[in-house]
Order: sequence, then C-alpha cells, then structure tokens
Amino acid sequence: MLTTVYLNQLFYIKVSENSTDSSYPDSLLSSRSHFSFESTISNASPQAVASAEEPTLALHSRRLKIISRITLSAFIFLIFLSFICPWYITRDNVINSTHFFAREYLNSSNQYYYLTLNHLFESYERVAVMLGEMGDYPPLINCNKDSVYQLIKYSESINLNINPKPYRFYSSKTGVAACQLEYNLSNLSNFQLYYFNMYNETFDQIRIYDQDTDFQHWDPDNSGQFEKFVPAEDSIFRNVSTHFSRKINWNSHIAVFGGQNETRAITCIYTISNPEGTNSSFSGVTILNEDIYNNLTQIQKGQDTFWVLLDPSLKIIIDSEEGALFPDKINSEYPQFPLLNTSKHTLWKIVYENFDSIQGDEPVFFDFSNLDNLDHDQYFYVMKRNITTSGGISFYFLSAIEVQKSVENWIRNITHPFIFFILTSILLFIAHGMAWNSIQKKKTKRLRSSMINERPRSNHIGVLGKIIRNLRQLELAHPEEVMMNDVVDLAVKELSKTNENVFGMSSSCNCEFCRHFFHEKSFRKEEKARHQHNAKFNFHNNYFINNNANNNSTTDQKSTKLYESWKFLSFLKINPPKEFEYDFLQFSAPKYNFTKQLIKLFSAIIEMNEIYRIEFDPDNILKFVFSLSRKYIKKLRFKTIISLYQLNMLISDIFPRWIPSSLDLFLLFFSSLVRNIDFNDFLQEINQTNLSFIRTNDLLTEKEFPDQKNKQLNHIYQPNNENNNLNENKSKSCENDEDSKNNFQEIFFREEKEINFILTLFFRLVSVNLNETTRYFIDNFSLIYQKIQKGNELQLFGEFCNRLENPDFSVNNNQADKILFISALLIISDYALFSELKYDEAIPIMNEIKLTTFSDHELKNNKFVFHYYSVVCEKILLPWLEAMNSIGQMERYIENVNEMISCLHISANQF
Repeated sequence: MLTTVYLNQLFYIKVSENSTDSSYPDSLLSSRSHFSFESTISNASPQAVASAEEPTLALHSRRLKIISRITLSAFIFLIFLSFICPWYITRDNVINSTHFFAREYLNSSNQYYYLTLNHLFESYERVAVMLGEMGDYPPLINCNKDSVYQLIKYSESINLNINPKPYRFYSSKTGVAACQLEYNLSNLSNFQLYYFNMYNETFDQIRIYDQDTDFQHWDPDNSGQFEKFVPAEDSIFRNVSTHFSRKINWNSHIAVFGGQNETRAITCIYTISNPEGTNSSFSGVTILNEDIYNNLTQIQKGQDTFWVLLDPSLKIIIDSEEGALFPDKINSEYPQFPLLNTSKHTLWKIVYENFDSIQGDEPVFFDFSNLDNLDHDQYFYVMKRNITTSGGISFYFLSAIEVQKSVENWIRNITHPFIFFILTSILLFIAHGMAWNSIQKKKTKRLRSSMINERPRSNHIGVLGKIIRNLRQLELAHPEEVMMNDVVDLAVKELSKTNENVFGMSSSCNCEFCRHFFHEKSFRKEEKARHQHNAKFNFHNNYFINNNANNNSTTDQKSTKLYESWKFLSFLKINPPKEFEYDFLQFSAPKYNFTKQLIKLFSAIIEMNEIYRIEFDPDNILKFVFSLSRKYIKKLRFKTIISLYQLNMLISDIFPRWIPSSLDLFLLFFSSLVRNIDFNDFLQEINQTNLSFIRTNDLLTEKEFPDQKNKQLNHIYQPNNENNNLNENKSKSCENDEDSKNNFQEIFFREEKEINFILTLFFRLVSVNLNETTRYFIDNFSLIYQKIQKGNELQLFGEFCNRLENPDFSVNNNQADKILFISALLIISDYALFSELKYDEAIPIMNEIKLTTFSDHELKNNKFVFHYYSVVCEKILLPWLEAMNSIGQMERYIENVNEMISCLHISANQF
C-alpha cells in the first residue's frame, strides 16, 4: 500500500514538473495546484506505472477482440448452416412426397364427387322415366281430369324420399293436356298446378290451381284461375310425332309459363314418341343448381382444392368458389352461362386451352411458375371426369389441387421457426453492438417524423390553418432551435386568434405614419369604443364566472335550493330516467308522441345539468318547450330529439365541467332546440314580431322593430351627400332603386328577425326583468345563433381548428372561446343521426330530413340522396369530429361515422 502511494505521489510530482512548461496555460497550472493528496490517490491508475507496456497491452487487447468477434461470427454461421443444410436436403424429398399425396388425394376426392353427382343425376332420371312410363301404357298417371290427383300424390311421395327436392314436375299427353306442378320448397304442402288443356280448335287455355283444390271432384275447364290463351300452333300437347323414340335429355331451358322463374336450374326431360301420335308424352323434373351446390359443399373439401361443374358446351354451371353461377344472358329462353375461359381463376383459363389433353384416368400437372400475372410460383394437378347418364355425356366435372401452397403449409411449421430464431439471434447480436447514442438519435428522429405525419387530417382549415400547421411541423422538425421556436410560437399565437381579432389593425396617436391617415379624434373615438366593449364583455363574463350560484352549480353542495316546487310541477309527471338512455327504434312506431318524448327528454336534461339553478323558472321553460313541440317544430322532430340527446351525452361524458355555468348550459340546449323551428312556415308571424331585445337598456318592452331597423338601414344604405361628393346621376339611381333596397333589407335583417322571434316566444312564457342575466342570455344567444347558421360550418370549422392551436385557448376563462366551443358542439349535434345512431336507427330521421332538404325532383333520385348524406358525413362531420378528438375522446363517434359512410355507399350503389 505504501509503495503504491509512493509511486502515485512520484507520478504526480513528475506530471507537475512537466506541467511547468510554457505550453500549458496558467489557469490550467493553477487548477492543478489545488489537487489534494487524496484525490491524487483515488484518481491514479495502475497503467500509469507500467506506461512502457501500454502499447503492447493495447495491441494484444485489440487482437483478442478481433479474434473473439471472428470466432463468434463463425459460430453463429455454423449454427445457421446446421439448420439450413438439412432443410435444403429434406426439402426435395418433402416436395416429391407432397406431389404424390396431392395426386392421390385429388384422385380419391374427384372420384367421390363423381359418384355423388352421378347418383344424383341418375336418381332424377329414374323419377322422370317412371313418371313418363306410368303415363304411357297403361295410363296410370297423366294429365287428364281423372289422373291429376295421382300425379300430385306421386310428386309428394318423391319429395319425401329424395334430396334435394325437385323444383318443378312436368307431365304431358298428346291430345289430352299438359301439367306443370310447382312446389314451394320452404313449405312442400303448398304448390301450384298450371293446367294446359284445349279450349277450342284454335286456342288452348292455361288455368292455375293450388293445394286447396279438390282434384277428385273438379272441373278443369271452368274452375281455377285463368292465366292466358295459347294459339294451337304453339301447343305443347297437340303436336304429333312421326317417329318412335324414348329419349332422356338434360337442359337449362326456362319454363315458358309458371310462377317460378329461377334461371339457375337444370331439367331432366323424358320423351316417348309413337309414329301414330297416340300415347306420345313427355315428363320431367327440374332441380335448382343452388341445391346441388349445397349437397356438394357437405363433402369435406381440402383447403387448396376447388372444382367446377360444366355442361357439354364447357359452360360453368357451379363453381366451388362462387357457388351456382348466374347466366350472362338468356337467348330464346335458354340461359347462357359463362364459358370456362372467362373464369376469374387463371387455372381454368389454361385448362380450357388444354381441355382435350386431360384424360379421366390420372391427374395432369400444370406449372404456372412462368406466368407473370401470379405473385408466386404455383403448381396444380387437375383431373376431369365425364358424368355419363342414360342420356349420354351430360356433364363434366373438373377438380384441382394447388401443390405449392400445400408444400408451404407443411414445411412452414418445421423450418420457419428455426430460421426465425437464427435471424433473430443475429439481429439481436448486431443491435447489441450498435452505439446507444446512435440508436437514441434514430428513435428521436423517427418519433419526430411520426408526430409530423400523424397530424389529424382536414381539408377545410383554410389558408391560416395550413400556415399554422406548417409552422408546427417546422417546430417538430427542429426542436433544438429554441429561439426560432419561440418566434414560431408567437406567430402561431397571433394567427390563432378569433376571427374578430386575427386581422385587427392597430393604430397609435404617437405614430406620425398613423396620424398621416387618421385624425386625432378618430383615435380618441376608437379608444373609447374599445374600452366600452372590453368593459361590457369582461363584466358579463366575470359576473357569471364569479357568481356564487354558478360556482356551486356543478358541485354536490346544494345549500341554496332554488324552486322548491320543482318536483311538484305539472309538467314533471313524467319522471326523468335514472340513466340517460333512449330507444331510437321507437321513431318508427306509428303512435310516436313527439311532445311527450321531448318534454321527458328536456326535463331529464334540466335535472342532470341542474339548469333549475338559473333565474328562469324551469316550469316556464318546459311550457316553452311544450309550445315549440306543438306548433313550431313539425318537420324536424326526430332530429331535435337526437341532437339534444347527443349534446347531453357530450357534456356529461366527454366534456364534463368544461361549461361550469348553468346558464351557459341552458344556452347550449336552448340553441339546439330552437335551431329546428320551421321558420319558413311562420314568415308572416316573424315579420309581425315587434320586440327588439338586442342592446336594450330597460325592461323588456315592445318597440316598433321594422321602423327602428329601417331607420338604421336607410342610414347605412343611402349615400351621405354631406361627406361624399357624388354626382347627381348616382344619387338619383340610389334613391330610385327601391327594389334593391328592399332585397338588401330582407337579407340584412333575416337572422335578426329570427332571433327576435325566438326571444319573443321565450319571454312571453318566461317573464323576467331585463337584468344582467337576461342581457347575458340575449347577447350570447345572438352571437351563437349567427355563428351556427347554415353555410357557416366550414368557416366555423377553420376558426375552431386555428383557435385550438393557440396556447391561450380556454373555455372557462375566455368568453369568445366559450361561444366558439358551444357553436362547435351545436354543429356536431346537428348531424347527430350519423354519429350517434346505427344505420337502421337513422333511417326515419334521414327520411324526415330529406323532405326539408331536397326538391321533389331530387327526392325521386335515391342515389343522389344517399350520396349527399355520405358526402356530408365525409366532408363536414368527420373533420369536425377529428378536430374535436384532439381535446376529447371522440373515437366512438368517428368509428360510427365511418360505418355509416360505408352503409350509405352501399345503399347508393343499389339504385
């Protein structure tokens, strides 16, 4: 220990002596002079003693590290080869075995399908032959009056003992009659008999009978339901054959008459022809291709096998992947099914070209590895069977198995886990050798780029929104630029102000440039107006934020119980639900009571949000709701219910305590309620409303609204000759243009008239003095109503998105932000049927809305209507929900809107 201390002390002295060289700065020397003896001992290293051996040790260590890395790499490589080499050796044997098993499996499965189909077709041939022979000689079953009953009994016994059930039975006797018996496959006790008999020498008649007919006592000439007349030359039982034959034939011919017109069916016909024309007849049965397909699907099929059933002309009747195919077209009552070379599967197109080379004895190998239109190599074995019945070759059955996919499935379970383990080990080894700092930089860069790319999408944010987004992306791309980011934050803060302030022009009386354009009186007038506006705005805001009643409105403390008679009012006989739920399927009920449901819903809203704490009597509020529901809301009743429901869900579940004031909550629900008034039906009443509630100073008194506003409008519209030197021609044209002035008045005061009309209806039932509460309610309702007018959705959306980027955005502390937030909730709830309901539940509301949205000509175009709804969801509602999702959990609504868009597209494409 002493030796070590001595050597360390000696080393320190030597270093200190060498450090007195002029090449070292004085500061460094002075700092070294303060080293303590203990720090020298603790910081000393044994390598300092053996400094002469340091190059040798470093070289040895470096060589040892290289050798160890090479050894480790070689070891990993040998382990990799130990797994790969056996895999390559056994792979060929596995593939050969796979081909053998594929051929054997295809041969056995093809034979099983062949036997099933052959037995099925022979069974129906026997049914047709037996029916024809029993009607030949002796005529036990035919279509005369006395034998039809036996025909029906025969068909019923067949239906009980064969599967699938026949679709139709035929029976015809030359010179007698013809029958076509059609069964209801869902209920075999129901059937229809089309009876074809002679009416006179020139016409035959067709009559319809059903299961209720007594075929043992019936009159085929006069009973039943008459269908139509058929000329004698088109008769199917008058024609006389000139040769003798007994023949079975299969075809896809569609029946000339009858109630069943399924095109996907095949018919077995058995004809008996005599040279004399006597006892000539034909019989047959028809079965559905869909039933044949269902029978074949009950046979267990391999994962990589598929098959097709062809007619003699190589047309696909049934496909294992697509089921029973529909015909491409119908020529002369013969369905034209798609040819084999038009199949969607590439294999069948190649098989069509080499169809004659495929024999029925063994499978044929097809190699598709050289085709460019396939993603990977594919190998198939194909086998053909000729289904030969008594009528000759009637059908072809082709089956195939894909070998390559089977090989991959069998090998993957063994080899791929080992390969995955080896590759994972190598990657982990390489990742462990990488520097930690480099990994952190790459992670930070990837995180930064993902944050930039994962911004919520929107196409309606406007120029300001795009500028703000680009500035934010600039910040995320360069987080280390602190000064630049501070400047960018200030720029975003200025650009994300409300629309009233974002482009405000500042002027100063001390600026020579400003004084050059503005008079000093203008500055004083502007300052006075700004001061009055801010004072009034802050007073209203602070009055309701700091009000004791409002502070307690969202807490559990209820020391002051306003309106003790609330629970005993007449309109609350309908108790509000304990849980806020609503069955929207009752919209389709024939006796839906809108007034009752609206009162019940609004009373629940008042109870849940404690709106009874405001100065408006809740009993009178419900009277106002009752008045609206009975007279003024008649076209958009369902929409009113769902909008109020969603607003309450948003306030209670997603944005609780965002609007603490009960009066502001009442403003929200009140604006949603009156938004659905049918103003076009009450234009005369609106124009006669003579109350002006805006900017009043005393009690709510009647004032002549039209005269007052016309004076203001005349001052705005007419030119001022004292301040403007206009020529006489322009003055005369303005004075004489009365029509233009009237149109301008109508547009300018439409919104204000509607506002005054709404407030008139409200204050007639809710009579209060004009105090601060009433002024606050009137002023803010006017602002909200003007913001949520139709056509302002996208402009309000851009303002809302830009305002969200501002760090000063606060619904509780900024009245303008509160108005903007309430307006945003109202816009979203206006489309609540698309975000809150499922497609089936929204159908009654869509039917209600389209009557007020579209013209009579547009209502006839259902495709246009559904496309309109889908565009509204995609271009208006979805961006609103995504913007609101940045401050609340709106994923459920976004998912529901996406499902609604898909359903609307499907409905539109059906027309």
